[in-house]
Amino acid sequence: FLTTLGRVQANGGQTLSLRETIRRIVAIRPRVVISMEDAYLFDGVLGGFVTSGVRQGAAAAGLAGRFLAGEGMPPAITKSPNEYLIDARQLNGHSLRLPPEVARDATLLNQPPSFYQRYRTWLLAALVLMVGLLLLSLATFLLVLSRKNRLIQHRSEAFAEQAEIALRAQLLARQGSWDWDLNTGEFVASDGLGHLCGLTTTDCGGTLDAYLAHMSAQDAETFSTLTNEVRETGNAQEFTHKLNVGEGEVRTVRETVRAIVDGSGVPQRLVGTVQDVTEQHLVERRLRESEDKYRRLFELSEDPMWLIVGDKFVMANQAASRMLGYETMDEMLDAHPSQMSPEKQPDGRDSKEKADEIMQAAYSSGYQRFEWLHKRKDGTLLPVEVSLTKVPYEGRAALFCIWRDIAEIKSIQRALEEKSLYLDGMLSASEKVAIVATDAEGKIQYYNPPSEKLFGLPAVKALGADLRKIHQGRGVDQEKSFLGLDMARRQGEHRFTMDMRRADGMHHVDARISPIFRG
Repeated sequence: FLTTLGRVQANGGQTLSLRETIRRIVAIRPRVVISMEDAYLFDGVLGGFVTSGVRQGAAAAGLAGRFLAGEGMPPAITKSPNEYLIDARQLNGHSLRLPPEVARDATLLNQPPSFYQRYRTWLLAALVLMVGLLLLSLATFLLVLSRKNRLIQHRSEAFAEQAEIALRAQLLARQGSWDWDLNTGEFVASDGLGHLCGLTTTDCGGTLDAYLAHMSAQDAETFSTLTNEVRETGNAQEFTHKLNVGEGEVRTVRETVRAIVDGSGVPQRLVGTVQDVTEQHLVERRLRESEDKYRRLFELSEDPMWLIVGDKFVMANQAASRMLGYETMDEMLDAHPSQMSPEKQPDGRDSKEKADEIMQAAYSSGYQRFEWLHKRKDGTLLPVEVSLTKVPYEGRAALFCIWRDIAEIKSIQRALEEKSLYLDGMLSASEKVAIVATDAEGKIQYYNPPSEKLFGLPAVKALGADLRKIHQGRGVDQEKSFLGLDMARRQGEHRFTMDMRRADGMHHVDARISPIFRG
């Protein structure tokens, strides 16, 4: 069967008429052909047209089905089953509006694009961008939130760690603290204070009375007086007292009390810091005892002692004032060493210039020992041996000075020098007797002019040389020489003869060895 037939072309390309088309279809094979044609009451539809579609095909199939089922020729369909297809441009061009009953079944073609259709790409791009920004904002928010959470966690851990460190620091520093709420009366002691007292926190504090119970009555009264003063003035107070920690043990502590005030300056809480200073007090006491002991040794010593700070005497003992002939030590203080010295020292140098040089050397090296010529108050001269030792004094360097009177030693030295000159003159005057003195190792220490003639060796080369090597180089019998030394040590003196070779031949020499004993 056929419904409306469109254009059919032959093999040659010409368009066939409807009758020719049906004839040719029937000629292919004998069959019944049912053709359904549209009947129009008016040409087209204003603004558009009606065309065959799914609805029209379904209606035609229904008619054919009824006919084939033997129902006879069904009545014609006078109401089009098709939908109206309206050209929207024509409607808009004529400023027309469809009736509601037509509009319900009509489909508008060529409608002008809507706002969404016109800007679909931009709207979709904007939507994607907004979704992207939203996701980015969400991710940023989650990241920031995560970081804040981690920061809060880290700060919480750091706070806990700092609290633990603070507690450990208090324990290591032997320090504790307490907090007293003036409104509620609550008194809280730290673990450090409990450890400091050798007690539990509850035993050491918990109430003010429990804490005061570890003090003597006098210290507890002082504590009350100071805390009242802090409450009234708001100024921090510090005092040192004792804490009884049980079993007869008492600790010395230094306590600082300060006020925590509100916005109007009224104290709301008092907080106290308690520091164990038992060892410090013990050290300070021992230091004071040590200072007293050494001060007494300094002041009562028979050796003159001084303390020099910078270049001035700042301290002296009684022995120093007696030696220089001063009635009191104060007369000598704040004086430069050159003020109690002659203008020149024995070596001709200016006393002040030389004293400054020696003191500077002592400050640099830490120690100097030298001889010095001082002048007593009555003008007489006093030779002394001085020792300068660098010591700390009141946070700076100072020189501890000790004198030793060497006037008697100088007198003995002068006498010995005079005797030495006398003996040296006598020995040098002996033109035929060669005299050689050696130390215990045989090194020549004295060598007079006749010895130069005997050995043919000048004193410049002989002094410090080994006498045995000089003998050996001149053919002296070494065995006889060693035997002579041994005999002299045992008998106190030994005489013998020896043969000595010189440039002019062999010489026969009478020799005597005498040991020199030191007292």
